[in-house]
This record gives sequence, C-alpha cells and structure tokens, in this order.
Amino acid sequence: MIELKALKDILNIKDEELQKLDIEQLRALLGTFRYRVRSIEREINRRSQDNLFGVIQNSKNPKA
Repeated sequence: MIELKALKDILNIKDEELQKLDIEQLRALLGTFRYRVRSIEREINRRSQDNLFGVIQNSKNPKA
C-alpha cells in the first residue's frame, strides 16, 4: 500500500513538474490513479451494498 506521505507528494505535483515527465511516465501515473480509484470504489461498494458508490437511485423507485 502507498504511504500517506508518498500519496501527498504525488497529489501535490505542480504543472511545471508534470511537464518534465515524458509521455510514458504520464501514462503510468494516470494508469496508477485509475487502478487505485477503481479498487477504492470496489472497497466502498463491498462495505456498503445498500448505497453503491457512483450509482444514482431513483427516489420514487429505489430498486431501479
């Protein structure tokens, strides 16, 4: 698991620092973020089956 300090450093990257990365580094960074977001969404859904993350329910028909 990523350490909080490392995560903070990654999330605080400045535009000037992004411009120094080549395209493959940017793709790897983006892929890593997408992978982690999906794993976090799955964990949220696993913990809360009644309120799935990212699913909008119709207030008139909650089963829809």
